[in-house]
Amino acid sequence: MARYGEYLVIEQFEGGSQGRTFLAERDLVQKRVVLKIVSYFKKKDKERADMEIALMKRLESPFTVRLICTFQDRADMCMILEYCERGDLRKVIIDLQKLSEAERVQIVWELLAQISLSLNHLHSNDVVHRDFKPENIFIMADGSSRLGDFGLVKELTDKDYGTAVGTKPYMAPEVFMFQKMDKHSDMFSLGIVVCEMLTGKHPFDGGSDQATIQKIIRNDVAKLPSFVPKEMLELVTSMINPNPSSRPQIKQILEQSTIKMYIRLQDGKRKAEELVHQLEIRVHEQDERIRVVEQQKKNAEKLTRKNEQQKIQADERARLAEQQKIQAEERARVAEQQKIQAEERARLAEQQQRESIEHNRVVEQWAQTAEERAKVAEGLLRTKETENIRLQQEIDRLRSSSVPVQSAQSKQQSQSYSHLPPPTQPKQIQIVQQTPIQSSRGVQQSAVSVQQSPNQMKLKFNIPDGDKGRIQRSSFIHANDNDDYSTITVDPIINRGVARFDAIFNGHEGKKFSLGIAESSQIFEKGYGPDGY
Repeated sequence: MARYGEYLVIEQFEGGSQGRTFLAERDLVQKRVVLKIVSYFKKKDKERADMEIALMKRLESPFTVRLICTFQDRADMCMILEYCERGDLRKVIIDLQKLSEAERVQIVWELLAQISLSLNHLHSNDVVHRDFKPENIFIMADGSSRLGDFGLVKELTDKDYGTAVGTKPYMAPEVFMFQKMDKHSDMFSLGIVVCEMLTGKHPFDGGSDQATIQKIIRNDVAKLPSFVPKEMLELVTSMINPNPSSRPQIKQILEQSTIKMYIRLQDGKRKAEELVHQLEIRVHEQDERIRVVEQQKKNAEKLTRKNEQQKIQADERARLAEQQKIQAEERARVAEQQKIQAEERARLAEQQQRESIEHNRVVEQWAQTAEERAKVAEGLLRTKETENIRLQQEIDRLRSSSVPVQSAQSKQQSQSYSHLPPPTQPKQIQIVQQTPIQSSRGVQQSAVSVQQSPNQMKLKFNIPDGDKGRIQRSSFIHANDNDDYSTITVDPIINRGVARFDAIFNGHEGKKFSLGIAESSQIFEKGYGPDGY
């Protein structure tokens, strides 16, 4: 079942000129009410609904259906009305036909008095109903009537006439002819309703709405049955007079003697109903205050939950922000560490590059040195081979001349070195290695290296000028700033046997060197040498 606010819909009523009507029940008091729902979305709909609500509040009385409260539900306006347990007058008309004629007439008088009071209340407030019919007259459980459905109600001025609206079979003839409605039109509709209560039939019934309308215009009205009292017959006949000005006003109806009697009977009941109604209003107001307090409580709880949720969300955002800050700091730290590592790798790579360059340079230098040593060794080997060949040739020559080798050699040496004292044993001097020597200033200088045979003898270098070079072990290192040539001699004198003397020149870089053997110990001054040098 549908629910609107605190009201649970039980069933839907048929009809209703404006909106939908439902039987509903409120949760707290379990009191049944009528729920009327009208559209409240468009501006025109809002104006119509607001006008109806305003009129119901203005016309509130014991003779009209009471408006209990209103509230908006989405695009609808909801009106809570008092519930008339016996339904509308249409159902009562059907039930009246089951009663005796006398009972029927009595109840009709009573209902006519009540309905006249309702209509008088509207006309006294310059309001015309414009849709007066059995479906808009409601009966309470005690049999009292209420006028309702003010959707087509219109306020009038002295010279104002409402336009033709409502249910056609209950309209006065002037409405069809002139399209105007006033209080006299409501009186004509009341006369038709009284005829229906007495007979159960429409006095102008033509079988269809259009035929009924034509009979209303022609005043082709059915006669009332004979059981209708004369005073009621005259009263009803005047109400449905085709001439509006000939119809009685509602106040004249209330002055009719029988009507006045039933009104007096209803006064006590009406006062009791009014007290009950006021009590219901107070109960409803109390319930409404309770509902408002409960709603405020719910709103406060909802707001508290919302604030708590927002606090949780704010705390979570703060936690995430702190976590993101920590992560950012960690990323910065890692980035800094990676930067340091990258710089260290770059430094190591640069160092490795320098070491590689230095290694390549040393390798290249050693390769050059090795190549030079190989060339020197190859030269020494060729020299040795040449000397061996020469010596072998000398030996062969001496043998062929039948002269002992030793004697020939001794003779040759004695002839060449007759002025030298004889050595105790043969000596051999051999220059075996050429080695670049770095000076204290890091410049390569020319050098002569000498290695002696196992039967070595002490060598003595004779240098003409000490500024021209120095002796380092078995090598003579030439000075860099020496642009003049010098003659260096090496002692001792060899006077016996065969001596081999090898000289290796290193780092001379374009300088000219000569090697020779002297017959005696010689020392040459700066810039001098052997004859022919």
